[in-house]
Amino acid sequence: MKSPFNPQAVLFQKFALVFILSLTTAHAFSQDFEFIAQHEGPSYAVGHDSSFVYFCNGGTINILEKTANNEYNLVNRFYTGFNSASDINIDSETMYISAFSDGLLIYDLSDPVNPELISQINDYWPGRSLVQHSVLYVLMNQNIFLYDVSNPAQPNLISNLFFSFNSNELYTLNQKALYGYEQQGYSGPQHITAYDINDPENPSWCASLQTCPNWECSWPDAMESDESELFMAVNDTIKIFDISDTDSINFKTQFTVPGNICYLLFEDTLLHVAVQNSGIYLYDVSDSFQPELKGFYEQAAYFEDIDVSSDHIFSSLGKDGFKIADKTDLQNIVDVYEFNQTDAVYSSLIDSSLAYFGMWASGLQIVDITDLLNPIRLGNISNLPYIRRIESFSNFLYCEQYNHDTVIHIIDISDPGNPSKAGVLSSEHSGIYDYCIDGEKLYVLDSFHYVQTYDLSIPTSPVLLSEYKEWVTCLAVRDTIMVLGKNDTHAWEGKINLFSISIDSTVLLDSITLGDYHTHRAFQLEINFPFVYVRVNAGLIVLKIENNKLEFCDEIIGGNISNYMTYDDEYIYMSTPYEGEYQILAIDYTDPYNLTVEHIIDKSSHYLEPFGKNLCIPIGNAGYYFYGRDFVGTDPLPAVKKEIEILCYPNPCKQQTTFEFSNPENKDVKLTVYNLSGKKIREINIAHSKQFTLDTRAFSEGVYLCKFSDGNFSVTHKLVVSR
Repeated sequence: MKSPFNPQAVLFQKFALVFILSLTTAHAFSQDFEFIAQHEGPSYAVGHDSSFVYFCNGGTINILEKTANNEYNLVNRFYTGFNSASDINIDSETMYISAFSDGLLIYDLSDPVNPELISQINDYWPGRSLVQHSVLYVLMNQNIFLYDVSNPAQPNLISNLFFSFNSNELYTLNQKALYGYEQQGYSGPQHITAYDINDPENPSWCASLQTCPNWECSWPDAMESDESELFMAVNDTIKIFDISDTDSINFKTQFTVPGNICYLLFEDTLLHVAVQNSGIYLYDVSDSFQPELKGFYEQAAYFEDIDVSSDHIFSSLGKDGFKIADKTDLQNIVDVYEFNQTDAVYSSLIDSSLAYFGMWASGLQIVDITDLLNPIRLGNISNLPYIRRIESFSNFLYCEQYNHDTVIHIIDISDPGNPSKAGVLSSEHSGIYDYCIDGEKLYVLDSFHYVQTYDLSIPTSPVLLSEYKEWVTCLAVRDTIMVLGKNDTHAWEGKINLFSISIDSTVLLDSITLGDYHTHRAFQLEINFPFVYVRVNAGLIVLKIENNKLEFCDEIIGGNISNYMTYDDEYIYMSTPYEGEYQILAIDYTDPYNLTVEHIIDKSSHYLEPFGKNLCIPIGNAGYYFYGRDFVGTDPLPAVKKEIEILCYPNPCKQQTTFEFSNPENKDVKLTVYNLSGKKIREINIAHSKQFTLDTRAFSEGVYLCKFSDGNFSVTHKLVVSR
């Protein structure tokens, strides 16, 4: 047994060691928990080029191809490796994707169905991007960074501009100038400012127009321009300015539309005006003094991004998905394509092949995940939005819905295709802080610090059996043992109390001080008897229950607030930020007195759900991810047979890897490479050899399945390509 621990003495030491290690080996660790798939996630961005359309749902980009009969079919999907995309811009067979918090990704579209990542600008948090004459304009709040992309594989920063207080990224670009909106100082005035961009290495100020004397005016919502006019949307009004002379900006006229504007897009003489929760109005503005309404596309949603072609409107609608409308007849604009699996995900529970997700808009959703690459939606309850926690008992779910009067909804899931509300539980005193289910009992901690015990003999009608009051933050129960996280506000310390419970009594057995309140305040407890896992502000502590006493085992403590903790038969999983980087630690608890970080996943979530050898990670607007060890998809790939043995090195690889394989009869061997979606990437015939070097320079970063077969036997080997 270790000697009594001193929390202040060990504070930060272990986390510092862990993360020094992670900085040097995180990439290698990540290979053991490999990305499998990403699903859902709102659609924030769309871009199109000739016959192809690209739109995002979370970190996945979907590719649609236009058919001969003017329809669109989904032909491929690829994962960008990041949480979500805020903008997609396509120019000259190059695609620029602004990834939330992860920079701007540049893809080569020589093969439009299989984009290849060729470079990344990762120094900034990009918003929109604009491209013109081989110059890329990356918009980042008040800053615009100009890059020479004559060689997109090697973008070169050439200059930058600053527009004060332009956090809404109100910019527009034409052949002569870049226009932006800005406010001088905290109180105004506000201006439209123009820069001459004929020499992008030295853009020069050329014009400015004051639109408001101070900060009290409504901030504009959108800007768009052609060569002679600039259109600026303010609430329900479009103001038009004359910019035919680069050296001046002059107000010309204005007109109103039926609702608040969220997006403007110009095409020929048609101005597309997206109005939130209404639709898109198409105005002919060839005579700006008499704009003529030519058509209306009805859509009760918020337009995050729109793009247009001569025949179609492409709309990214956030949590409401993605749609394509045919506008050939402006008097009859109709939807011709819809993709609605683009919702945000906040919580999950997985039982065998069924997953239960708490969604932003579509409520509780039940999904068959037999095939992790292709989950199938079953049933949902749409009027149950933003579920932040899910527990189960028998054929019922107990779902906590986040609102001002926190309650637990009881959902009958006996028919996964048709779930139904079966009851509701409200705390006897106030909102709910924490709850857990053990056996036929539901334990609830409310915001008045009452611990209530409910009988679930009738799952739809919990019966209050008892309650106990103490100033605590979290709870866990296993059989007759209860542990509570307690705050000692007098000593400013975090503590854990151990109780023996029965129907008639709650008896305090022991209490242990964890450490300083600011770092060791308990937020989550899990009992894996005889051990107790404690998620505190700054990390993880493991305790042991021995002879009705709590004994300290080990801790991993750092300087940041941890997000969530769970465990399975092999690891404790903890989601935590570190120096701005969000990570999930897989912690080996085989020796609870010597916790070891075995794997690191570069994601973060407020909920984690392990199942089998896999981990489900809901990440809000990025949807949900699957990571796993030794994952074998249910793609239509031939079964693996062990008669052929494979050695692969290096793995991960960058430019090439070498395979050595047993080939006792020196037969011809066929190598087939698939991506994780089951798509065949390459097929190679290897004649009479036991060794082959595969060139992977043209491969996108990711995981591939390499199948070797000789006509009688086959084996599939996993290959990781990194950059």
